[in-house]
Amino acid sequence: MCFSIAAVAQTRHGDSSYQVFAGYTSLSNSFNGLPGQQKRLNGWEASVGFPSTHGMRLVMDFVSFDGTNQGASQKGFLAMAGGEYEAHIGKEGVFAEGLVGDAGLNKNWYNNGGLVTTASFTEFLGGGLDTPLTHSLA
Repeated sequence: MCFSIAAVAQTRHGDSSYQVFAGYTSLSNSFNGLPGQQKRLNGWEASVGFPSTHGMRLVMDFVSFDGTNQGASQKGFLAMAGGEYEAHIGKEGVFAEGLVGDAGLNKNWYNNGGLVTTASFTEFLGGGLDTPLTHSLA
């Protein structure tokens, strides 16, 4: 489970707006977690959405996690890209996005710092409701 607290800034001038997202994120289980050995990982997330065409925009997202479990330092980095579709109903925006990319871990993330290799693919599917708080903050 991943939990994020974020600040999102955007301007709405038709299809020419950029979306910028940055925030704190927490992963409820470490990469080498075994039953009874799960440790929470803390990190950050940053994303940029480029101007849209007909409600569809390119999104790039970067996530980093950091922590320790079972004597091993755990540092994870995810880089993803994909698309987001947004439709407006009055002032509200309803959106859905799908991202794919690469996930990398430090080479000694296994129990007690054992060396391992990783070749990982990551994906994200999600959506939500975007409501304006002020003219430039949503």
